[in-house]
Amino acid sequence: MTHTGFVHNYCQAYEAAFACKYFFNGGKDGAAAKRFLEANLDPGLVMHVLEYAFSQNGYPWDAANSIATFVSGWSRIYAEYVKRHRALPPKPVSRWALTQQIEALEAEIMHHPHNHESTQFNREAKPDVALDDLKVKLCQVRKQLAMAV
Repeated sequence: MTHTGFVHNYCQAYEAAFACKYFFNGGKDGAAAKRFLEANLDPGLVMHVLEYAFSQNGYPWDAANSIATFVSGWSRIYAEYVKRHRALPPKPVSRWALTQQIEALEAEIMHHPHNHESTQFNREAKPDVALDDLKVKLCQVRKQLAMAV
């Protein structure tokens, strides 16, 4: 995650939570973001915890009212998430893994006996919902890829 990307994502989450733009305090927020990114945390994990911090009633004003406050309260916010859910945030799937999954689904669809574009197309085969299921799964994975960090 880049410095600009982190700041942009924070500002979007802030605006979504409070319906007003975040006032970026250049020196303080910029230095905090730089220090935070040096920890080299998983970008998906950062986004998940950021969304969690802004989803709690009153919680943002306590621990995420600024980038600097969010960064300094990271350990507390993360620990609170784990305590409330009794689990770590879900491990995000990498863009590479999603791309591989898309390629595999596309190949499976292309060679499916009910796909009229397939070289293995069989007009006499009974209708099969598996092809439709594969197409739905492909759409879902493509959406995941579009939303991946």
